[in-house]
Amino acid sequence: MTKTDVKNVLKNPSRLLAKLALDLVNLTEKERKAIELVDMLGYSENRASELMKVSQKTVSNYRRKGLDKCLRCWANEKVINKILEL
Repeated sequence: MTKTDVKNVLKNPSRLLAKLALDLVNLTEKERKAIELVDMLGYSENRASELMKVSQKTVSNYRRKGLDKCLRCWANEKVINKILEL
């Protein structure tokens, strides 16, 4: 599992599968929101910062921490490998 694989899971055409995959990860509400806005919905970090009412740097930090958690959590999850095969 690589960071590219994590981003591919989040960009899965089935948003339901991507959200189910995120449910496996112990993310804070803010980490999840930053990932959903930027990685799943395609907003820029700048736009996400406006929507979340925090700085762009804060959004970047939430995303980095959240994506690292996804990487660690999904590393040995067989269901995630199935999502990547779709």
